[in-house]
Amino acid sequence: MLSQEQESLLNEVCAQDGFKDFTFSVEEGCKKGDNFLGNVRIINVKENGMSKEKSYVLKCAETDLRVRSQIPVHSLYERERFVYETLLPTFEIFQQSRALKYPFKSYTKLRGCSVKDGDECLLMNNIKDAKFQMLDRKNGMDADHVSHVFRELAKFHSVSLAMKHLLPETYQSLTSNLEDVWQEMPETQGSYLRSTEKAFDHALKIVEGHEKATKALEKCQIELNNIFSATAMESNKLVVTHGDSWCNNMMFKYEDPGNPCTPTSMCFLDWQICKISSPAMDLFYFLFLSGSKFALDNHQTFLDEYYETVQKNLQHLGLDTNEIFPYERFQQHCKQNAAACMCIAMCLLHHVLMHENHATNFVELANDGLIFEKFMNQETYSDEYNSRVRDIIYMMVDHEYI
Repeated sequence: MLSQEQESLLNEVCAQDGFKDFTFSVEEGCKKGDNFLGNVRIINVKENGMSKEKSYVLKCAETDLRVRSQIPVHSLYERERFVYETLLPTFEIFQQSRALKYPFKSYTKLRGCSVKDGDECLLMNNIKDAKFQMLDRKNGMDADHVSHVFRELAKFHSVSLAMKHLLPETYQSLTSNLEDVWQEMPETQGSYLRSTEKAFDHALKIVEGHEKATKALEKCQIELNNIFSATAMESNKLVVTHGDSWCNNMMFKYEDPGNPCTPTSMCFLDWQICKISSPAMDLFYFLFLSGSKFALDNHQTFLDEYYETVQKNLQHLGLDTNEIFPYERFQQHCKQNAAACMCIAMCLLHHVLMHENHATNFVELANDGLIFEKFMNQETYSDEYNSRVRDIIYMMVDHEYI
């Protein structure tokens, strides 16, 4: 069942697509545990008496008042609307005007939206019809997928770096309100810290017997406040970031018959937490939540590939990478932000790995006003969780990020 606002939006978009006398059906668009900040529905539209049909994705905000009092739902949908309607089109115009060699195109178009308080929604074409696929969130991505994601993030971030130097006033105006949406809920910072403390207690058990890892984790535990506050420093706010770059916010397409498992294009979804931050936050957040052990062990190769793509785009525009974003500064950002991403992964990986039969949602956690803290905490730890977290910690220690 659609609300009046949603049905009006659907009618408007269907008219644009040439539907005149149509019927539609609605089905759930994702499994439990695949989406946390909204409800996704697939709307199948068919013209009466004809073979013409099309499907759309409707992303609807949670209406439960207990959830909305604890999560900045309206601001999240306002942010995503801004990204689709203003930020990405502005980036596209800039790329076209400069004939950017490696443009960022890995996003779908917004067909319509409503930000009516309590009935927020976004309507998009269903890109599954264009053969895009979502991977299983429980499996770490292989080298080909990680490489593809890093290159696309490089294209996205390089637009920020270029605009900031070539069109500084436009860039400043565009990004002036792109602070972290979660700042509206300062209590979430306390939840992060408490949940991370608990995750560290368990992580110390996971690495028991590994002296170097134990000492590094104990040092991090003492410096938790500094680890998180460093990510909010002005010097860390370098580019527009996706903000939530994990497996379920990406879909891939495979068009090379000779390499049917290698992605040829991708699409980033869910821009609700898009913000000004460090490029390293997007990279390590993705790597830790969605990368395989091979990706962790070879992460420097992917970081270098990322930097080379940024470098090529900036050089194509006549910009000096050594002045704008020298490799040493990139390494500094990786060093400064990797620990925060490790902490986030320690709190979120159990959701990434959880089977849908055991998954939860915000409504189920809303009763006592502690949604975020209960979401981040866990009572049991699977062998897969322990293995993934151990691999992350050992990588962080071996490469002296902690």
